[in-house]
Amino acid sequence: MNSIRRKKIQKTIESLQELTSVLEGILSEEEEAFENMPEGLQASDNGMASEEAQEALGDAVSILEDAIECLEGI
Repeated sequence: MNSIRRKKIQKTIESLQELTSVLEGILSEEEEAFENMPEGLQASDNGMASEEAQEALGDAVSILEDAIECLEGI
C-alpha cells in the first residue's frame, strides 16, 4: 500500500475516533437523563425508548471501535 492510501486510512481512523467520541458523549448524556428519571418514568414508554437508544448508541460505539481496530491493522 502506498503512502497516499495510508494517509487516507489514517484520516479515516481519525474521523471514526471523533465520531466515536461524539457518540460516547451522547450515550453518557442519555444514561444520565435516564438515571435522573423517577423510577415510574423509567418504566414508561419514554424510559424504554431511552434504554433502547442507549443500547443502540453502545452498539454503534462498539462497531466504530471495531472498524478503527481493523483499519489500524492495515
